[in-house]
Formats: sequence, structure tokens, C-alpha cells
Amino acid sequence: MFISLFLAVITPIVFGAAWIGELYYRELDWQETQIILDNTAIRLGQNDLETVQRIEQDRKTIKLLHPKFHQSLACSLVPATAIGCGKLAKTLRATIRGINHASGVKAKLGWERGTAIVDHEINKSPQKFMLERTTELVLRQARCSVCGEVEGLILTNLEQAKSRLFEMDKRGLSTSVSLVSEGASRWNYRLWAK
Repeated sequence: MFISLFLAVITPIVFGAAWIGELYYRELDWQETQIILDNTAIRLGQNDLETVQRIEQDRKTIKLLHPKFHQSLACSLVPATAIGCGKLAKTLRATIRGINHASGVKAKLGWERGTAIVDHEINKSPQKFMLERTTELVLRQARCSVCGEVEGLILTNLEQAKSRLFEMDKRGLSTSVSLVSEGASRWNYRLWAK
């Protein structure tokens, strides 16, 4: 009698404690997974932000050189200064194109570095994660409306610059990170957790 009464009282308590314990460990696991996703997304966002800031800096440098290029073209039409100004225009054109080309290379390498950062985090984590991301950053080539010379690269498709990290599990946890324009060549990144 006493044993059956004892079991009747203790059994629900034991099962209740086990159930609460299971919920607690699931919650801890969920939080740990979300932290991994968020931290990796933050590192990715910082990398992508640095990449686009370098592109903007290169574009500013080209914009500083561009008026000098126009001036040298104009004075190359004057017979007295044609030779010197022609050489200067040629040098400035080569410099501008060199900076522009290097900017494209840096953008490609920066985007690939971001993907590599995530791959490294995914590979060392016990959980199964995946990354949704375009293979390279799509940029538009700006050109001068007067002379047609390159004026630097511009990121215009912000949706294309969005990446998503997600857990390959039934819980479907994910964190998205995207570059956002704050106007006047200012950029930041934003995270969305699900």
C-alpha cells in the first residue's frame, strides 16, 4: 500500500523533473546554436562591410584624380603644353584604370574571404550549418558622362549582398546578414535572426 502510494506520488515528480530537464537542455542547445549563427554572421557582416568600404575608398581616390585627368586632356589640346599634358593625361588614365582594376580584385577577394570565414566556422562546429550566398559580389562600373573613363565600382544590388546562415535541422534556426546603405557612401550591415 505504502509502496504504491509512494510510486503514485514520486513517479509524476520524477517524470516532471525529467521533462523540465529535457526542456532546459533543449533551450540551452537552441541558445548555443543561435549564438554560433549570430557570431558567425557578425564576422561575415564585418568582413563584407570592410570590403565595400574599400571599394568606396577606391572610388573616392578615382574621383579626386578625375578632374586632374580632365584638365590634362584640355591642356593637351594647346600646342604649347600638348606634349607635357598629353603624357600627364596618359599617366592619370593608367593610374585611374589601375586603381579601378585593383578595386575589383579586392572586392572579389574580400567576398571570398567572407565565405571562407563562414566555412571555417561551419567545419569546426558540431552542428550542421549551411551558407546561402552568391559566389561573388556583383558591382556596377561607374563611368564619366563627359569622357567615358571609369569612375570606380558601385554596389547597387543590396538584395544580392545578403547572406543567410541556417541550421540543417527541423528547428530551422537561421541568421541573415546584409549590407545596408546609410546614404552618402556610408555603409553598415544588419542581422536578422529567425
